[in-house]
Amino acid sequence: PTLSTAEIRAQNGQPPPPTPITPDTVTLNLYNPDSQVVIRSKPGSWGKSDSWEFELPEQSFRAPSASKIDLDAGEPPISDLVPKAVFRWKKESRLGREMTCYLVGKSVGGKKSKEPDITVAMFKEGRHDSTVTIYEPNLRRVDVQDQKGLDI
Repeated sequence: PTLSTAEIRAQNGQPPPPTPITPDTVTLNLYNPDSQVVIRSKPGSWGKSDSWEFELPEQSFRAPSASKIDLDAGEPPISDLVPKAVFRWKKESRLGREMTCYLVGKSVGGKKSKEPDITVAMFKEGRHDSTVTIYEPNLRRVDVQDQKGLDI
């Protein structure tokens, strides 16, 4: 939409500053073992705030083998059949800058009820510095083999 003449005069003839565009997905490459983590943006709706989700495989390292075939083969890509832990960064309020990272609870026996979400980390932005707090006891409850990839 174009600006009206009154809006242009109010800004002293300058065009409005461009609005930043946030991508829907961002791919993060992890090494040793090689894998890709896709971070997806979930826009908020009425009464819900925006969130960002990503998945990490529970098993990311190959089992040791003495087979020559296994040693010669490169690292296989992570299969879709491997169970994954789902994490969600969620804004606490629409106006605030605080965010919380949850391990999303799994469905129990395919029913609607599921395990509760576990708080893993919190982010708080201040005027001069920002703080990330990681809850170590809750982080130990996360069933992810590559803890270094989770820390990043």
